Amino acid sequence: SSLARENERDSYRLSWGTENLDNIALSSSPLHSGFLVSFMVDARGGAMRGCRHNGLRIIIPPKKCSAPTRVTCRLVKRHRLATMPPMMEGEGLASRLIEVGPSGAQFL
Repeated sequence: SSLARENERDSYRLSWGTENLDNIALSSSPLHSGFLVSFMVDARGGAMRGCRHNGLRIIIPPKKCSAPTRVTCRLVKRHRLATMPPMMEGEGLASRLIEVGPSGAQFL
């Protein structure tokens, strides 16, 4: 029938080339924003978002690192702590603790 041939002809108009999948050009390089465990920062400072844990953002103010520095960031499990952080009476942890390095660095 003519209706079947017309529908068949229309079905060939769809392009399934890789350039049209999900409206994203696959030839472009992927975007990397954020870090898994560490990132580099210099005298300009910087702000990075964690890739593993939603809502984690580390901000290093300008002029706090005199040379390029690798900043590490890890969530620490409570049973792995040598000592708990000091807290006032009635205070408690709202989340896991975050260990930021390098050891001895001061960013504020």
